[in-house]
Amino acid sequence: MIVTFYSYKGGVGRTMALANLADLLARSGLRVLMIDFDLEAPGLEHCFPIDHAAVRGGEGLLDLLLAYKYEMSVASSGGPGEPTFRDLGRFTTTVYPERERAGALDLIAAGRRRTDEQVARYGLELRRFDWTDFYRSWSGELFFEWLRREVTEKYDVVLVDSRTGLTETGGVCAYQLADVVVTLCAPNAQNIEGTDAMVRHFLSPEVRAARGDRPLEMVVVPSRVDESDPGRAAEFQRVFVERFARYLPEALARGGMDFWDLRIPYDPGAAFSEGVVTDPAESERRRGLAAAYGGLLTAVAHLAPRWSPVAELAAAEPGGETGFAPEVPGSGRRVRHPVEPSYDPTTRFAAPDVFVLYPPDAADQARHVREVLGSEATSSVVAWRYDQRTPDPLLDRPTADRMMAAGSVVLILVTAGFDPRQWIGMTFPQDGAGVVVPVLLPGADPEWLPAGLRELLWLDFRDGFEEERFVAEVRRVLSASSHGTRVRSRRAYEDDAPPRNPFVGLAPFGEESAADFFGRHAEIAQIIGMLADLRICVISGPAGSGKTSLVQAGVVPALRRGAVPGSERWPVVELDVAALDPDVLLQRLTALLPGAGGSGPALEFHQLVDSLAERFGRVVVVLDPAEELLTLRSTYERRLLLDLITRPALRAVLVPIVVLRSEYLDAAMTDPALGALMTPRAIVWLKPAGEALLREAMEAPAARAGVAFEPGLVDRIVADFGDESVALPFLQFVFSLLWERRTDGYLTHAAYNEMGGLRAVLSGPAENVLAGLEERDRHIARVVLLRLVLLNEDGEPHAVAVVRDDLLRAACAEGYEAADVERVVSVLVAARLLTADAAGVRLAHEALLTRWPRLRGWIDDEQADLRLLSQVEYWARLWEQSERTSVDAWLSDGPLQRLADRRLRVRLSPWALSCLERSERLRRWRRGQFRLILLGPFLLAICIAAAIAAAMGWIAWTLAVVFLVATLVETGVVAARAYVLQP
Repeated sequence: MIVTFYSYKGGVGRTMALANLADLLARSGLRVLMIDFDLEAPGLEHCFPIDHAAVRGGEGLLDLLLAYKYEMSVASSGGPGEPTFRDLGRFTTTVYPERERAGALDLIAAGRRRTDEQVARYGLELRRFDWTDFYRSWSGELFFEWLRREVTEKYDVVLVDSRTGLTETGGVCAYQLADVVVTLCAPNAQNIEGTDAMVRHFLSPEVRAARGDRPLEMVVVPSRVDESDPGRAAEFQRVFVERFARYLPEALARGGMDFWDLRIPYDPGAAFSEGVVTDPAESERRRGLAAAYGGLLTAVAHLAPRWSPVAELAAAEPGGETGFAPEVPGSGRRVRHPVEPSYDPTTRFAAPDVFVLYPPDAADQARHVREVLGSEATSSVVAWRYDQRTPDPLLDRPTADRMMAAGSVVLILVTAGFDPRQWIGMTFPQDGAGVVVPVLLPGADPEWLPAGLRELLWLDFRDGFEEERFVAEVRRVLSASSHGTRVRSRRAYEDDAPPRNPFVGLAPFGEESAADFFGRHAEIAQIIGMLADLRICVISGPAGSGKTSLVQAGVVPALRRGAVPGSERWPVVELDVAALDPDVLLQRLTALLPGAGGSGPALEFHQLVDSLAERFGRVVVVLDPAEELLTLRSTYERRLLLDLITRPALRAVLVPIVVLRSEYLDAAMTDPALGALMTPRAIVWLKPAGEALLREAMEAPAARAGVAFEPGLVDRIVADFGDESVALPFLQFVFSLLWERRTDGYLTHAAYNEMGGLRAVLSGPAENVLAGLEERDRHIARVVLLRLVLLNEDGEPHAVAVVRDDLLRAACAEGYEAADVERVVSVLVAARLLTADAAGVRLAHEALLTRWPRLRGWIDDEQADLRLLSQVEYWARLWEQSERTSVDAWLSDGPLQRLADRRLRVRLSPWALSCLERSERLRRWRRGQFRLILLGPFLLAICIAAAIAAAMGWIAWTLAVVFLVATLVETGVVAARAYVLQP
């Protein structure tokens, strides 16, 4: 017997009621097991005087679930050994040891959470545990069926502490495990309304059907009833009886009990004590609570099966039934056979003639089909709902194979909400005896079906569901199947056509692979909204976040479908940013018009704009990767191009989509040319892939291609990534390799192991490529790869595109021949380590920088040189943006001396070389100025001395002239006198 304790709200004493009932049952001589299913707020062990730390240090329910998943994943890969999860003693703690002629009390606690590390891991594993996936991919229903049979075989009664509220775990505890649900209700409106709704749900036909028609008894216990205020207590009693009396089980009524008799009084002392009060040492002091828990014991005993020892605790009812299971004659106990978990859900159905698989919104049609076909003597019908939001199991491959082998007809009702991820792992072999028929209801699209279903003949009711025609078609298919007639496929398979790989590898998704692109639904909607309102969108995110794939496989197909009014007419022009100039842009736009030549613009500018607007309305231009406008183009070239794009007449027609790595966003926004095009309102931040997107990227394309991951493989890959930022192209590469190694439609653990796991996926093939090169060629490969790497401000490497001629020049500076470099580059491109196009050469993906240890080691060895080169490139970009007028690009003597090494200089981009040369000229000029400053005083002194000397010479010369003149004058006077005095 299993009793689940439930409450709509917390704080009503649910756990204490369970603990006290367990204590009473054990003291009555029964073997009792408690299960702490309140995984988010565990602590059932605190109600008993035991070593709480020891309990928290042992394994519990969460560990049991994880052990089951692990064992099943190992078993699916052919792992050896007997699964250890079947040993429940490993997960069980003894509270009261079993003694002769006495009972025993055991506990399956929530899980390990003694140390801080265990608490952190417990929380992480609990957050990762997906109940829907557990039921869908791990046969969770069969696991809990095994657990139910296992614990009821070993114990007289099992008490389950369920989580409060509307939860998946609450559904498990009630739907599948419980024979009796005890729900506690406190005296307030929220508790009354919520409890009433949940009781109705638990007693509904849907829940009974989900339980395999096993009855479920409900016991509603008034809790925390404060009887100190008789008036309020009486009002609560009236409302409580009015709401819940109709749910009273017949066994309690025959025993003369009602729910109000089970009320648990409010005891202020209970708020300060977690221990059980049914202990004889406590029961006398807290008589009211002890009596209440005793009444609950009596109620549970009345509801126990007659063969159960629990029923002996109730007063015998003459000639009455006290339970819901017959006694095995002469045994005193019911005989049970052990149930082994397996992956074969069809054993529950005994091969029905028709399976009707339906989503929640097609329940009425499924019910009608089941009623009509089930009424025929020759037909048995099972309706099975598929819905990811409930723990109902979804169909897997073994299930499908069993149904096909049994000759069943499988009707799959497809509605507008159809999601191919719900059919992960399902395949329907065409050579079986069964028949599979998809039924398209209004709003459905056959292209939504996975590949294996899309090829079948479907019943088309998209124009409206007509019940009579529907039933007639189903009867026809059923009749054909019963006579061995095969329902022909809509399309014949092409045996010689290789299966399509749904994973694109390191390359981004394109429009042709849009059907395999899943996730990013919110981002696509946000981008479409911006394009509708702003006529521009800037998609920014780190490397590997899937920006290009989002545009090509998400946004562009949505525009072609008319996501923006009129966008189905808009052509999409993808521009090669590295080779783009105004003439090329005009040529590309002109080529969109009929009759346009390719030699140049055939129309005047205004005619071109008017023709584009008249014919298309808008034209989408994709600038991807836009950072190459900054790294490969000069400011002058950017300005010429972007002045054309932002010219009002053309801008009114163009719808730009700018794809930009996040580390370049600030530079782009402040760039005079590029910043004029962009607006902060139009930026969409694309975050790296998280766990949810990772799972969708794995499971959905595989489901659409008709293959599946082996159980546990998705969890294993997610765990291998841990909390790292996930590069989606790297994931696609991993999945592509798994696809190439698939076995019987499964992507397997064995293939993943063969690849060496996640860490070796990239490094292994890369190392193989290097191993195939000669020693000299390996050195060339090292030079080439390091030329394609720079460091960001944090010192982390990132890939850059390099013009092919610059790459050859850098390698030739190391003494290698250009022909040898070209050959090595071709080998690396062929091995998908590099990509090469008109824009230049680049690493195939950023993941190589983090996932290839050898390349990372080379980068670490060259850390100093790479940091210097990255600084120069950064300063060069600033210099370019300032139109080569800023003096901030000046370098100190140390870096300039190091960059005198030709091997380093040739690794710079052309404008970085220009920046370096300007810095060197600036250095020489400043050195000349410095020398001038040092020589100035000396030259001034010389000049002054010269001036003084010159002045003194002039004075001497003047005196000499005066003396000469005076001498001449005196001579003349003497001569004159002589002449006059001569006779």
